[in-house]
Amino acid sequence: MTDDVPEIEPLSAKLAELHMKGVSPNGMYGFPVPTNQGALTQPNTWADSWEKFFTEMLQRCFDWEQEIGLNKPEI
Repeated sequence: MTDDVPEIEPLSAKLAELHMKGVSPNGMYGFPVPTNQGALTQPNTWADSWEKFFTEMLQRCFDWEQEIGLNKPEI
């Protein structure tokens, strides 16, 4: 990890390769360990479909937003 900003074309190519060649060890979507997106921990719980995995991840983001009060109405 560095503070450098990567070149967009090589980064995009590597990301595309990762998604095309990646193989799940159990045929499911997820990851065996939590990761972090800033202060938000991503549990990456295994799901049997990409849609379920994505929906659960997105719901955690909404729940976290509720927890920290980002959606409080303006006074």
